[in-house]
Amino acid sequence: RLNAVLAAAGHLGGRPEIQLEYRLEDSLVLDQPLAGQGRVALAHGRLAQADVMLSVAENRIRASGAYGAPGDRLEIEADLPRLAGFVAGLAGRVQANAELTGTLEEPAGSARIEAADLTVPGGHRLRRANASAQLAGGTDGAFVVVLEATGYRGPGGDRLAVGNAELNVEGTRSDHRVRAALAVGGRESIELSARGAIEAPL
Repeated sequence: RLNAVLAAAGHLGGRPEIQLEYRLEDSLVLDQPLAGQGRVALAHGRLAQADVMLSVAENRIRASGAYGAPGDRLEIEADLPRLAGFVAGLAGRVQANAELTGTLEEPAGSARIEAADLTVPGGHRLRRANASAQLAGGTDGAFVVVLEATGYRGPGGDRLAVGNAELNVEGTRSDHRVRAALAVGGRESIELSARGAIEAPL
């Protein structure tokens, strides 16, 4: 059940400009209460304004700011304490935040995700995972990506188990290093390293 109030204005010809406002009340999605409100403005190929909120049960997502021109900043937050109830076999909790700056041609920003007690369809389980990323602006901006995960169990239980996993990517688009390590079944470890470049722009 979806009950929404929408208001839109603007034009598509020449240099398009669009303003959209919405409000969701007394709504359901997958038998979960749905609510939200916000305002979005698009102008001349950029997100000129965003102030949006969406909630499903206890789970909430917010975004505010602007993106696409020098000096813009878009902040996104997601607080998802209960994933169960949406898709069969999905459970756990996730928190994430991101900050986007730069332009579409030269993006920049940072992001962080924390997850715990995850279960996804197919019987895959993960006790905890943390990921972070930072990207500097410019055509050859520096970036860092770090991923850490513990307690993975596959559908076969201990037959497919990873105690700890780490991934680290650091450098610039034209010269970066990749390091990965896995502790499998608590007895064996695997370590990999590589170095390379990204020829196409991100």
